Amino acid sequence: FENHADYDMVLDPFGMYASFYERIYLLLQWIGMAILCVKSIKDKQYFMPFMLIGAFVIFLNPLTTPAIAKLYADFVYYRAFDILFNPFMLVLYLVMIYQTIKSKTVVVTALCGTLTVLTIVMHLPLVNSEWGYSSYSYLMQQGEGENSLFKMTNEDYHVAQVINDLGIMDSNHQITMISHAQGLRTFFPKTHQIFSRRQIFDESKRVNEEFYQLARNHYEWEEKEELDYSKSCFYIEKYDVNLAIIQYYANYEFDQATDACMITVGESYNYKIKVPK
Repeated sequence: FENHADYDMVLDPFGMYASFYERIYLLLQWIGMAILCVKSIKDKQYFMPFMLIGAFVIFLNPLTTPAIAKLYADFVYYRAFDILFNPFMLVLYLVMIYQTIKSKTVVVTALCGTLTVLTIVMHLPLVNSEWGYSSYSYLMQQGEGENSLFKMTNEDYHVAQVINDLGIMDSNHQITMISHAQGLRTFFPKTHQIFSRRQIFDESKRVNEEFYQLARNHYEWEEKEELDYSKSCFYIEKYDVNLAIIQYYANYEFDQATDACMITVGESYNYKIKVPK
């Protein structure tokens, strides 16, 4: 029952941490789901209600999901609630509500008014870039530097092209890499990325704690630690790192330390691309 939306793109289906407007929105969805199940059972169409009930009891039950999430996808698993609450199911739930109340003009008008107010109130703050980091206008402005076809920044795409031109991805063995470029995590499926930004949340998945601290991004708001960067090349060789994409301004010490065992084969505004000597 934790607020998983604090650290991931997940829904709060029970409205425990939601705003007043979000709770109205969720209430309408639960009502629509209930009407859908009751109507389907009356019509002896059992597939939909059984599917929803089965999904909730087995996969979406707050009493069972912690164990399942631990075994499979960690906190990302909580996005599974989107099975019940997504734009397509929302339309279906609203249709169910409308069919139930369509003969009552006043109730239909109230529902339409409520949906209109919810749409405006919940989206208006996102239009003004001064009201929030995750606003639509912010994303549109940032989109000027995005490659919409490959779903990454233009700079990340440039880095990917440089790596492809190196030809190291054409080898038959898996490439081991360290990367500070978040957009490239899934662009090279043949690689083994031993570190990623996500591992800041999960210490158990780090291959080596000291190596992780040496190689990761260091943010300006963090308290600076005394680290022995002379060990950087030792770990590079120990874990047979074939490629490093380093955001050098975020960890210039690691960048400088790896010069002893790696050479820079490409460079962009934010990144250096290195391979072993």
